[in-house]
Amino acid sequence: MNRLLIVDDEKMIVDGIYELFEQSAFADLDIYRAYSGKMALKLLGRTKCDVVLSDIAMPGMDGLQLQREIHRLWPQCKVIFLTSHNDFHYAHNALRSGIFDYVLKTEEDDHIVDAVRRALDSLDAERRSEAFIDQARKQLHEALPALSKEHLRKICNGVFAPADIAPATFAELRIPLDASRPVWPIIGRVDDWSGYESAADRALMTYALQNMSGEYFVKERFYMIPLDSTHFAMFVQASEKEGNSEAVEPYYGEHQLRLFIVETVEMIRSSMKQLCKLPVSFAVGQGPVMWDRLYHAFERLRKLLVRGLGSSGEMIVCEGTPFADVPAAASDSHRQTVKTIIRRLSDIELTDLRQHDRFAEVVQELKACLASGFHTSLYLEVYYSVAAHLLSEISRWAPHLLKADAGIEAILEFRAEKPYTVALDDLIKLSARLLDESIEDQRERTHQVIRKLHQYIADHLDRDLSLTALSDVVYLNPIYLSRLYKQTTGIGLVDYINDIRMQRAKSHLAETQMKIHEIARSIGIETPTYFARLFKRREGITPQEYRDRFNK
Repeated sequence: MNRLLIVDDEKMIVDGIYELFEQSAFADLDIYRAYSGKMALKLLGRTKCDVVLSDIAMPGMDGLQLQREIHRLWPQCKVIFLTSHNDFHYAHNALRSGIFDYVLKTEEDDHIVDAVRRALDSLDAERRSEAFIDQARKQLHEALPALSKEHLRKICNGVFAPADIAPATFAELRIPLDASRPVWPIIGRVDDWSGYESAADRALMTYALQNMSGEYFVKERFYMIPLDSTHFAMFVQASEKEGNSEAVEPYYGEHQLRLFIVETVEMIRSSMKQLCKLPVSFAVGQGPVMWDRLYHAFERLRKLLVRGLGSSGEMIVCEGTPFADVPAAASDSHRQTVKTIIRRLSDIELTDLRQHDRFAEVVQELKACLASGFHTSLYLEVYYSVAAHLLSEISRWAPHLLKADAGIEAILEFRAEKPYTVALDDLIKLSARLLDESIEDQRERTHQVIRKLHQYIADHLDRDLSLTALSDVVYLNPIYLSRLYKQTTGIGLVDYINDIRMQRAKSHLAETQMKIHEIARSIGIETPTYFARLFKRREGITPQEYRDRFNK
């Protein structure tokens, strides 16, 4: 949807050009009128226009002053000057200051239409130009550090797809690690933020820790990301030469690297304490792991930090130390896999048709996990996680369901005698019901908007019925309103307005003695000639001929 504003202090010229474009073959062109520079500026203060067709010589605010204000408000707007021979030199000078074109008032209508069409084509080309893509690339480049950290954070939390741990993805995000090789996991914790109360101070210390660690691991591939307000993750990979050396046995190589990592994190801990007065603790993995197993390694390292040794903090603990070698429960790995799947629920909005199928897929994955290794405690965790997410979505989007149907509470309530496959399938069915309620609610709210719009149009046919004015009535963006209306009704909003105008006009012609120009004005068309042309184009006869048929 493009917008054209016509500005001239001579009303006849403005209305004539308005009619010219109303009859032209421009698709999705919203047309506005202003009878002075100040009136135009007021409209531009609340409505973005794509092309402004303006006279130069106007009282109060002339076209040149208006053009400067337009450039300030809407830099992309194309300004075309309508000029006479007397102010031709003004238009010529204005070209240097950024106007798009000028047209002599003495020229044919086709020249005006062509100038506007060229302006719209130029705008379309600009919108597709490389400049916007280059700007997006620049913004992406600036955002890469944050994107790469967020990407690794999701991998650490077990929320990732196979493509997320592919070398190509790491290269795109400029992550300085090799996704095809295992990585040595380290988790750290700030034991006490005392003295660094503000977010800025803590961010500064995080960068200090990151830079200091990078200098110690200067020969290795190293990267660090914050996990939350107190924890951070470090990733270490041996240099290519060391990692690929055939002269060193793999275990010996890992053993040497582990000793180096443990000694290095101790130096980092000591330096942060001495230089920054910041106590930190570390848990070091037993060995390098592949990226798809990284989440499990970090889960174990978190437990090491929580269990710890002593009570003063500033720990350095390693997997494999005596206190860390407590055998894990037989289902730990299985449970971690289930938790990884459950985490994906939080990103799913059940009222979004595009996301709803993902919910069913996640629940089916959880059923498969239970089938491969059933534990009652694990089933309870799965059931209540799914039910809690579903209940949260119902409370958020359709709370009336909980009051209207007591059976929903029975579905959400855990019952030990019900097979887990049946219980989880019932939750999927309930989610489908929530989606149906949401779709019906959305449909009803859309129809309410359409009904309100129709009523307003019927009551204000003689008023401003531009897309911007109507969008204010229903509190929607003009472009979105135009698209929503056509999607819902199958016809364009302008076509509907013209249909109603013609219906009202035919009623007046057949049932009243109103004059033609009075009828035109009553339906929002100011000039009888334009009304007559529009009526004949739609009905095949003139307004008078239509009236005569009823008076015979």
